[in-house]
This record gives sequence, C-alpha cells and structure tokens, in this order.
Amino acid sequence: MTKKKHGWYEEGKVRVNISLTQTSIESLDRQATRLGMSRSELIETMARQEQSLLPEEKELLGKLSAG
Repeated sequence: MTKKKHGWYEEGKVRVNISLTQTSIESLDRQATRLGMSRSELIETMARQEQSLLPEEKELLGKLSAG
C-alpha cells in the first residue's frame, strides 16, 4: 500500500519490513533523535545518499557488506 506523498519527496512511501539487530535499532533511534527525524526518514535519507556516492565509494561499500 502506498502512503500519501511525504516530506520533500515527490513520491509516496511503501511499507516494508526489515530485520535488524537490537544494537542497530538502538543506533538508528539515537541518530534519528539527534537529527530530529523519524527512524523511517533517517533510513530514507541514508538510502538516497547512496545515489550521490562516487564509484570508488560504492565499490568500498560493496566490499564491506560482503564481509
């Protein structure tokens, strides 16, 4: 189900489920609180920032996530 348009973006949000460790959830909550935004908005911002990464940064992130 798509929600109404939200915030600065010209598209609706879609509900998704993700699984995170308790440590990650607490970290997201701290960061969101510090920035004055919701956990959802923080994740949205982080995901959209990937679009502006340089190719070398994307490659490094891929290596880090591969473990």
